[in-house]
Amino acid sequence: MSFPSNQNASLILKGTLDQVRLGTESPLPADKFFELFVPDQHLKDRELSVEQISEGVIGGGLDGGIDAFYLFVNDVLAEEDIELDAFRNRPTISIKIYQSKTENGFGQDTWLKLIPTITDLLDLSVDLTAKTESYNSDLLGIMRRFRQIHEYLLTKSPRLDISIVYASYASEVHVAAPVKGAEDTLVQNVLALFPGAAVSIEYLSATQLLDLYQRSPAQIVVLPFTGSVIIGSNSYVVLVKLGDYVNGVIDEEKKLRVGLLDANVRDFQTLTADVNKEIFHALENPGGSEDFWWLNNGITIVASGATVNGNQLVLSDTKIVNGLQTTHVLYEYAQSMIFEIGSEERVVLVKVLVTDDEDTRDRIIRATNRQTPISPVFLSATEPFHRNLESYLLTKGWYYDRRKNHYRLQGKPSHRIVSMRHIAQAYMATALQRPNDARGRPLSVVKKEYELVFNSSKPIDVYLKALEVTSMVDELLTVVAPNTRTNIRFAVAMLAVSQLVGSIYYDDSMLSRINVASLTEDDVQNLALFTMSALADYMRRELVEPDVGAKSKEFDQDLLLLWDASNS
Repeated sequence: MSFPSNQNASLILKGTLDQVRLGTESPLPADKFFELFVPDQHLKDRELSVEQISEGVIGGGLDGGIDAFYLFVNDVLAEEDIELDAFRNRPTISIKIYQSKTENGFGQDTWLKLIPTITDLLDLSVDLTAKTESYNSDLLGIMRRFRQIHEYLLTKSPRLDISIVYASYASEVHVAAPVKGAEDTLVQNVLALFPGAAVSIEYLSATQLLDLYQRSPAQIVVLPFTGSVIIGSNSYVVLVKLGDYVNGVIDEEKKLRVGLLDANVRDFQTLTADVNKEIFHALENPGGSEDFWWLNNGITIVASGATVNGNQLVLSDTKIVNGLQTTHVLYEYAQSMIFEIGSEERVVLVKVLVTDDEDTRDRIIRATNRQTPISPVFLSATEPFHRNLESYLLTKGWYYDRRKNHYRLQGKPSHRIVSMRHIAQAYMATALQRPNDARGRPLSVVKKEYELVFNSSKPIDVYLKALEVTSMVDELLTVVAPNTRTNIRFAVAMLAVSQLVGSIYYDDSMLSRINVASLTEDDVQNLALFTMSALADYMRRELVEPDVGAKSKEFDQDLLLLWDASNS
């Protein structure tokens, strides 16, 4: 649907935002919701979760003119525990910065505020430890993360891609000369610091935002096939030319549609992994009579619908559940080719299974991924334990998104949708008293100590209480401590449980019986002040930054002992 470029677009956008905010039961005021809405729509095809979008929003003051900031490496969101060893030579580091203004135009001041921030971010000689009076801890944390990632990948010759999006309520994009001049200065400053960087500036008007909102995430896949199609009971088997397969799994910008791979249980192992070296070698060195599909296990896809249209297989609600390695290598092969991959005559075997049944999907995922050793965390979301946890949380008004964005696409309240990562963080912070791990390395801990976090022998209420405490603390901290929320939220949640139990010594059974409703805003504010004071002391003593201190096991231990002493 397209909207007219006139004043109506602004009014329609405001009305749409109000409806979406009420429909999703968002606790955010209108201006803050707009700061969430803009990147959510603009990054829609990346299919980020509610949590991932929310964590990119820079809360509080001292935001350096940035409303949201996202960091990607080769289109993978660079979260705290991203595994950088997985990336091969010439990775692309992408910075996405958003400025979302509830104004009816585009002003020069927005760029003028951003220019020094971008300079501080990209000028590697600038000491970020001296910038605590200029920027809040959320922004400093992601600025440091960019520098750490860039430094770690230096030997792999990373490319830098910076995209800055300026959105407003303006019905149309009209950029005055002074605004364009400030924009040019910003771009020139970036190129002076990183001459080889790709820099793009995009203005989003109300008309464009409405168009983005009306566009659904791409979940349709069209696969032209060669020869005949084998049709079984809710199943199809086809041979697809390599170029046609790649074209089916990339977007309009020729980037891999990573959302299609979310149901897959195995991380891409990079081109350095033995299995992927073999796949790539087979692609680069075609044998005389040996087609590619003779040497490869092929692709398994689960879809909710499939139709044959001529020599095309049209799939809806598509997820690649086996063949992630092959898909990635084919994509990388297409990127590396001097000529168009469309000239390839070789084919890949594609099996399509059509089902809407959750249990069937889970069984398919597990059965098709038993060929190689896999960490339990990758298969865990398909286990009965997690299905039971999802069902239990559903009765309590929480939506456990085992299938990424499953409940979001149903329009469920965004602040009640949680992922495995979210549940793990809540449990680590409260039950295990390890907020440092919840803050800095949640998935790493789950991979190494899965049974310690997710275990059917634990009272199921403990996960609910952990979620309730951390979510309540997180929501209240956005009001009482927005500038430090990210660094202290898990530590405050740990202390909140200690206060509700009446001791720093408690077990799962005691945690499962706490009355979260008795926790007040004043309680959270006092706990936040206590935590911030303890963190400041720790930082001075150890000469570390807030995000480093918040990820320290020693700080967790100090905090608990200080809390115990103050309440004895």
